[in-house]
Amino acid sequence: MDHGALDVALAKLDAAMGICSPRKCSPTIMRVAMGNPGALRVLHELCALDAAGAERLEMLGYKGPDVWRLYKNQCGENLAEMLKVMAELEE
Repeated sequence: MDHGALDVALAKLDAAMGICSPRKCSPTIMRVAMGNPGALRVLHELCALDAAGAERLEMLGYKGPDVWRLYKNQCGENLAEMLKVMAELEE
């Protein structure tokens, strides 16, 4: 795989979506997102509210598209609701 081409493609995607570039995102966010653009956006926004949000989701078993599905389907695209659901799951 040509990592240079991948970096360029990801930077273009990030610019189009208005989110952080792979070089600026934390390694944890990148690991938990697993290359899923929806998860990357959600994790970036979530971590602005809760710095440990990505780690919490990972500990709950959510990665990649599962992060997006939790946000979209279970939480109605509402970050406050997502934080509430995460807290309930951690109990």
